[in-house]
Amino acid sequence: MKKNKLLWLIPVALILVAAGYFIINRTQSKAAKAAVNIQVVKLERGAISAVVDATGSVRANQSAQIPWQTSGKVNEVKVKLGDQVKTGDMLAQLEPTSMNASIIQAQADLASAQQALDDLMNSTTQQAQVLQDMQDAQTALDNYNYNFPTTRSKAYTDLISATWNLTTTINHRNNLNSLRATQAEIDAADLIYRQTKKEVDTFQQKLDALTILAVHDHTRRKAVHDLYEAQDRLADAFTVLNWYMSKPDANDIADANAEIEIARSNVAQAQDAWNKVKDGPDATQLAILKAKLTDTQRKYERVKNGPSDTDIQSAKARIVADQATLSVGQLAAPFDGTITEVDVMVGDLVRSGDLGFQIDDISSQYVDLQISEVDINKVELGQSATLTFDGVTEKQYNGKVDRLGMVGKVNSGAVDYVVSVKLTDADSKVRSGMTASASIVVGEKKDALLVPSIAIQTVNNQTVIDVRRGGQVTQVVVETGLSSDTQTEILSGDVKAGDEVVVSQSGSSLITPGGTSRSMFSGSNQ
Repeated sequence: MKKNKLLWLIPVALILVAAGYFIINRTQSKAAKAAVNIQVVKLERGAISAVVDATGSVRANQSAQIPWQTSGKVNEVKVKLGDQVKTGDMLAQLEPTSMNASIIQAQADLASAQQALDDLMNSTTQQAQVLQDMQDAQTALDNYNYNFPTTRSKAYTDLISATWNLTTTINHRNNLNSLRATQAEIDAADLIYRQTKKEVDTFQQKLDALTILAVHDHTRRKAVHDLYEAQDRLADAFTVLNWYMSKPDANDIADANAEIEIARSNVAQAQDAWNKVKDGPDATQLAILKAKLTDTQRKYERVKNGPSDTDIQSAKARIVADQATLSVGQLAAPFDGTITEVDVMVGDLVRSGDLGFQIDDISSQYVDLQISEVDINKVELGQSATLTFDGVTEKQYNGKVDRLGMVGKVNSGAVDYVVSVKLTDADSKVRSGMTASASIVVGEKKDALLVPSIAIQTVNNQTVIDVRRGGQVTQVVVETGLSSDTQTEILSGDVKAGDEVVVSQSGSSLITPGGTSRSMFSGSNQ
């Protein structure tokens, strides 16, 4: 019985051994396979840029369509496609006679309104002039009273001077009965003649002594000049002396008599002036000055209040209204820009609302991007952006965030915000309306600790990565920062550059033949 039992146990034992061997072998195979499938990379430091990608379209800095405001016939078009214009430049206008009668009437009303305003403004100018006249009249009266002592003294002096001049003139006339001059005047003239004669002789002797010198010698030429001048003076002295010694003719007597009459007239005028002031200020003059002051005061009282502000504003409003009515027959540039569309020709019959022109300020160009609510708070003014355009395949452009939308709009169930990027290197190839793809750099670091984004996990609401140390894999809690498409910044945690981080099978193959690991950050070390 025991023998049979042993025989039965042997097969069972063999089966158990075989099963154990199979289990052990399978377990070892799984472990080996798992070891082969573990992929690791080394943490390294490098540069990282976080971007927000979006699409949008190009627009000009400012854009406007300019329609006609009334009907009529176009008689002038001043611009063509591509022209640069300034604010207020006229672009086109209608034939005045082709417009509504009310617009034609506005031309006459404008002239009337302008004249009314001119009249009001002239009354303001008149007020200032009358005020100045009144001030001048007051000054004249004040000056007369203030300066009267000087005026009285001058009148007396003028009378004495005029009287003395009359006496001298009469004496001169009486002397003409014998000679032209008194004996004293003749003696003085004779003395001058004889002295001048001596000078001539002296200069002649000097010149005679210099005849040995050349004709153009400076000393000789000066001696000749001095002699000629002395001879001229001698001739004048001789003429005066002869005239004094000769008897006066009828013309001399007539001139002397005329001088006496003039002197007597001057005395009479001086006497009259003195009579007016010798006993005090001239009553007539004072009355004139006071009357002028009173007259200017009355004029000022009439105009001092001038037109009211309401009257002036009303007149100006009429002008503005008439000008606005007339302007509907013209198209003008609302801002500085480029004419980008022309839909009018001379002779066209247009109606109110018909498009005449489009103007765009393309001195600056912008791209309006649609940014999701998830990313909008990452975007800030001044951030850099790179842009590409479907219509410009060979070049990448640069820009800066210029404006952030404040209100989101629902688009296919998602909320988007408009963010405007100003192109900083736009050229003629970039045109309004083009589709653009943009990447806005919302964060940059040059020396960050980087890990592949596929290695980041969330466990129990914590961010972890698997780190292999000494053949063992350990989960380490980390704090992350910036993220790009492939990399994530590690801000803190029990990790450092060179640590091996386990990545999932779904990542790129990182195990080289032979089992050695290589870095996913090729070329990113800094």
